[in-house]
Amino acid sequence: MTNPIKLFKEEFKSIALTGLISALLFLLVSLLFPLKYRADSQLIVITKGESGVDAYTAMRSSEKIGESLMNIVETNDFFAKVASDFEDNQLKERFSGMSEQERRKRWREAVDANLNYGTGMLTISAYDKDSSQARKLNKKILGVLLNQTSEYIGQKVNLKVVNPPLVTRYPVKPNLLINTVAGLLVGIVLSFGYLWFKRRQEHHFFV
Repeated sequence: MTNPIKLFKEEFKSIALTGLISALLFLLVSLLFPLKYRADSQLIVITKGESGVDAYTAMRSSEKIGESLMNIVETNDFFAKVASDFEDNQLKERFSGMSEQERRKRWREAVDANLNYGTGMLTISAYDKDSSQARKLNKKILGVLLNQTSEYIGQKVNLKVVNPPLVTRYPVKPNLLINTVAGLLVGIVLSFGYLWFKRRQEHHFFV
């Protein structure tokens, strides 16, 4: 019976080399995609108080509204509202000259919304190859949320920006570090698996 620990020690150099080659390949493939910055902002969802409503119920109501906004941000109607306010040519060009399917896909890739449950805090993220464009897009999204949200969820809610858009120092898409580490692990696992299978086949052959 092949001892996996012994096999790993014996073939460490070849396993490590395969892992490094795999990591390099994953990194190179990642670099083929455009590097994108992310601009994050946070706003809080506040439901207008009603008599007899306890704090827990009010929070659950805020979370449900936040969940609705998470889905609304990615819709075609919401995009149209944001796009109508585009003054920057780069933003206009980014979403023009393509099919409707491609534009919707690009919009979903450009924006993201996440709810921090228990706080009613909604995080809005916008992505772009240019850090300044990511910030501008985030501001446009916030503008629509603050001024036109009532069209989607009625009048019984207030949205307040608690953190204005802040751009990451370095590109976050694709995540080069995670992809490289993933490549390293994939290479190690596949290399070890191949050597393990080969050693077992040799063992059975000579038995």
